[in-house]
Amino acid sequence: MKCNFCREEIAEGAKVCPLCGSPTDHEDMQPEEDMPEQDPQFSGQTPINGTLYLVLSVLAALLCCLPFGIIGIVFSSRINSQQKNGDYEGARTSARMAKVFLALSLVLALVIGIAVSCAADGFLTFDGEKGWSASDILEDSEELQTAPEDGEDGVDGDLDGLVGGVKPAKQESELGDNWDLYTVQINERVVTLPCEYKDLEAAGLTVDESLGMDNDGMVPGGGYLIGYLVDAGGNSLTAEFINPDDKAKKVQECLVGGITVGEYDLKEEGLKVTFPGGIRIGDTKEKIAGKYGEPEETYEGDNLHIFTWNDAEMYFSTVEADFDSETGKLVQMSIKNYGNENMDEN
Repeated sequence: MKCNFCREEIAEGAKVCPLCGSPTDHEDMQPEEDMPEQDPQFSGQTPINGTLYLVLSVLAALLCCLPFGIIGIVFSSRINSQQKNGDYEGARTSARMAKVFLALSLVLALVIGIAVSCAADGFLTFDGEKGWSASDILEDSEELQTAPEDGEDGVDGDLDGLVGGVKPAKQESELGDNWDLYTVQINERVVTLPCEYKDLEAAGLTVDESLGMDNDGMVPGGGYLIGYLVDAGGNSLTAEFINPDDKAKKVQECLVGGITVGEYDLKEEGLKVTFPGGIRIGDTKEKIAGKYGEPEETYEGDNLHIFTWNDAEMYFSTVEADFDSETGKLVQMSIKNYGNENMDEN
């Protein structure tokens, strides 16, 4: 028996035509000799499987791009009916349009998928002047980072031998000029690292609990935790809370061994953070090198130049200055001193 629609040979008992997908009604099937002659204009034409286009368009709407998928469904649904009515040219046009919107759905889905994946991984940032570009900070940090051994540099939260020996430093009243004094002036108050939380609280800073911290603000025994301090005006800085004791403590009960401040942390007015030698955010390389001497380590990336001064005798005692590679201006400063057992108590 032949399909009433496309004249394809249909096996006995088949429910749909294997070529065009049209449903079969065996009672109405006509023998081949009784089938009407096909329009000579379309003689030898290969029928179009509109069902396949419809299925693909539905998948495109669900999985790729809903608007283009819906348009593809509209064109796909016309194909079989147009062929049944003898409008083969219209069926070909509908199939062609369905193909176009299927392709558009796929391309748009790929573009969106790549963009979302890159943004989620932090590879894209938006600059109002430059548009979308690879993250400058990420490029520099990837070049700098190396995989430390377990327990090295405190990456596992362990103070590595300083446990029990870390004590508050003697608090100086003057800032001084040398970087290894580990002094920081916050507004008019000078603190020396490592200091107690109350020393920073007296300078008008408190723990910014709105940002949240790991372990609910509890520092494990013999470990450290990164947190944030904020003043009444919304200015902030990053602090490293260290706990040399055996039992976990709240950050407010710990020592502060490190302070980091960047240009985006400070408002135009309010908090003023000054490092030894009178160094502040916005100062030049030349000024800092003139105060601290040549750094032990330097790094020059496309976007950041980094100077580092290290204490040869104390592993957790460093100063790091990050400069914008174009302007040469200081954009972030970090000073760290976890101390040792020889440091004097207050």
